[in-house]
Amino acid sequence: MLIYYVDGKFVPAEKAVIPVDDLALLRGIGVFDLLRTYNGKPYFLDAHIDRLENSAKKIDLALPWTHDEIKDVVKATLAKNDIPEANVRIVVTGGSSTDFMTPAGPPRLLVLVSPIPKLPDSWYTDGVKIISWEVERTIPGAKSIDYISASLALKKAAAQGAIEALYIDRNKLARNAPRPTCSPFRVKP
Repeated sequence: MLIYYVDGKFVPAEKAVIPVDDLALLRGIGVFDLLRTYNGKPYFLDAHIDRLENSAKKIDLALPWTHDEIKDVVKATLAKNDIPEANVRIVVTGGSSTDFMTPAGPPRLLVLVSPIPKLPDSWYTDGVKIISWEVERTIPGAKSIDYISASLALKKAAAQGAIEALYIDRNKLARNAPRPTCSPFRVKP
């Protein structure tokens, strides 16, 4: 059973909820960062929290937690789960809103974990197919929770027998190039 951290409490994954008046749901206001563990330890945790804080700043979302408080929550969440290698998603929502537009409550902090799935060996030996997808995020420097473009890109990739889409901007520059730490498989030409 997975345990998540949701707005100050550790809860079983199947009971994890946020209120329907949260701006993450109503307006897509929120930021996140995703990291993984190696040997049970979070990889570059400080750098990921730095990026989360930078994303929040870019969308003008004030974080009521210190860097170290977020770090402690991530470590505590991992400790409550028996997962040898995990993906860790840190999410900060926009908080509740009485008029469904304006923040009225503090942001919410969520830490979600899941086991890292084993990828097919052929991805490493034979390579994989990826496609390019022309898209520009609204605020490129922020990892916001708005992932409609990513969802569409993955559907397009799957329809073409690919496993991933490489974002390119209007100048044909790659924006999410696979990095060795997250995509160790070969990419077919």
